[in-house]
Amino acid sequence: MEQAPSRVHGGALSASPCLALEGSGKSGPVVDLTVADEPVALMQPTAVASLPGERALRGGTRYEVKLDGWRARAAVRTGGRVDLRSRRGTPLASRFADLVAAMAGLPEGLVLDGEVVAATSAGALDFLALQRTARARAVAGLTVLYVAFDVLAGPGGIDVRRRPLDDRVAILGEVLAARPGGRVQGVAATSDLATALGWMGALPEGMEGCVAKARASRYDPRDRRSWQKVRVADTVDLPLVGVVGPATRPRHLVVRQDGRLRLTSPQLTGPQARSVADALVGRVGGTRHDDDLGVTVRDVAEGLVAEVRAVSGRHQVLRFTRLRPDL
Repeated sequence: MEQAPSRVHGGALSASPCLALEGSGKSGPVVDLTVADEPVALMQPTAVASLPGERALRGGTRYEVKLDGWRARAAVRTGGRVDLRSRRGTPLASRFADLVAAMAGLPEGLVLDGEVVAATSAGALDFLALQRTARARAVAGLTVLYVAFDVLAGPGGIDVRRRPLDDRVAILGEVLAARPGGRVQGVAATSDLATALGWMGALPEGMEGCVAKARASRYDPRDRRSWQKVRVADTVDLPLVGVVGPATRPRHLVVRQDGRLRLTSPQLTGPQARSVADALVGRVGGTRHDDDLGVTVRDVAEGLVAEVRAVSGRHQVLRFTRLRPDL
């Protein structure tokens, strides 16, 4: 059974056969948190122009919806405490305390890979809401969820990274089946290319594209071929290094691309300028004239990433989409 990506609430993985974990009997396995104690190292998909065929990847291809959220590893420690960290290892528990509290009932030793998302009651996702306060999200009627798509360690802390993706997905399905309708959900997935292409043509708000994964692949962050992503909108993340104009009403962003500084264009809209100004509080440094750009730049401290879309033409233009913390 395949799940269409029309909603996030109530989502579940496609049905998969039961798969018992080695050494995870009811006699009480020894909780081994070796995987959880390691530095965060997550697999990253390689951007490709089109989805690979159903047999193009090792063991066949699994297609998953790519969500617009914050990538995060969730590790359940002894006593049920959940350690939620970004892909760079930044602790996220204080940002999403209600989500972490809701995850406390997951099996000890479990280590998941997934996405933190903010969902409306209709199931649409709001990326910018992740940067707001918990109070602001509650007022807006948004719920923060953790959408899991892989397992690094199963219940009891058993390292499953060397097992094929199909096995890891089955373990995830068993974990989620014991907690239906909770704040931890499974990503929409299919093994049918036609279905995945249909999703690409009608993705709901907050869903960016699809990730194709080799069903026989191990979980190895050094492997950049087994996961491939296709996004409906072709954007890139570039570090923000400065702004042009007042810090309270910036007109353009200065980003670094391939070792050189670039200006975003056209001028920021009113809502864009306000969102950037809010993010700049406490980060703006001195001003300087940049001869290459031909403008006066206000330096910005490291830690923010601008998502931009490269628009082709006589001269390539970087069109600003949004700003987010570099977590």
